[in-house]
Amino acid sequence: MNQTAKMTLARSSATAGAAVLCALASKIQPVYGTEFLVPAAVTVAAVLGRLTGSGALGLLVILQCAGLPVLGTGTLTGLKFFSQDYCACVLAAFTAAFVSGLGAGTPYVTEKKFSTKRFARTVLASAAGYAAAFLTLYICFRTGLVSQAARSGPFIFTAMTAATSLLALLLRPAAASLLYPSESLEKEADEAVQRLKQKKTARQKK
Repeated sequence: MNQTAKMTLARSSATAGAAVLCALASKIQPVYGTEFLVPAAVTVAAVLGRLTGSGALGLLVILQCAGLPVLGTGTLTGLKFFSQDYCACVLAAFTAAFVSGLGAGTPYVTEKKFSTKRFARTVLASAAGYAAAFLTLYICFRTGLVSQAARSGPFIFTAMTAATSLLALLLRPAAASLLYPSESLEKEADEAVQRLKQKKTARQKK
């Protein structure tokens, strides 16, 4: 198996695993009006990046529309799934996953175990993901798509952001090893980074 096939298999496995995690989280009853699907989606995206995070949610929606009750407890399947309040929660989770994953970025083999820049970026990405989720739910509420808006106070918002950031910082190095399993790829990544730095330095000198 060549390196491209290994990377494709690793990323497909990561997306499938993320989808299973989000599906399990959606089965947990809400606490203080907060669905667990949103924290799961934000965490997955903060660890694996926007494509894997939003891709996992997209996969679950496809399965739900195909008739498999993979999302929520007692939610409708097929096209009727889009006619209920829980669909707005899934939309909020998808938006949150994309925003947090976009902010956190895809984990790379060159990523260190800890850095101040990575810490700040992960915290901001997690907070932005949750903010996007609550904004999406609020818009759905104001437009009449759902019967009530999310009611998460600042304490819950801060706690979820902190928990997601901590998990992301702990798991991203392992995720990088999974997505880039070869040492040769790590060398190639290091060389590419060095070339970019050299080009940037050359432009600055000009």
